[in-house]
Amino acid sequence: MYYDARKPEALQTLIGAALNEDGLCVIDSGGNRPEFDAWIAESVDLVLVPVTPDCEAVREGMAHLERLENAGAKNARFLINMYPSSQNERRYVARYFDELPSEKIMGRIGSVRAIRTLSEDDHPKFETPSSKVNNLARTLYRQVRDTLERQEPRPIKIKKTA
Repeated sequence: MYYDARKPEALQTLIGAALNEDGLCVIDSGGNRPEFDAWIAESVDLVLVPVTPDCEAVREGMAHLERLENAGAKNARFLINMYPSSQNERRYVARYFDELPSEKIMGRIGSVRAIRTLSEDDHPKFETPSSKVNNLARTLYRQVRDTLERQEPRPIKIKKTA
């Protein structure tokens, strides 16, 4: 399910409710919110910082990861997003990822281009995502699961609001 939790109070309520459930809770922090990053750093088991094959995206990702680690994140990792399937393109974009510490890269997720299909008025709407999107989601899930299985979970701290 998707919840809009841009306000920290809403997120804290949702996380509190999720504590009794099994599974993964994915939080898109959006970046550039230092207080929220500090809460994430001390509360979650794994922080993913997605980077795309672009020098500015890598630079911003490295700065964000550093801020998270300075705030106390114990398990922050880069996720290489939009990784090309073509060997020639991979050789070209590899230079962007050279500055990322390899031990901090959790994995890679390929590129999916579905905007044309999703935006065509005469195209039938799908009840579920395409096979390629589903396969990439499964790949990401397995990478996250494997990373989490290799670490000790940390308790989530819920701040009480008045």
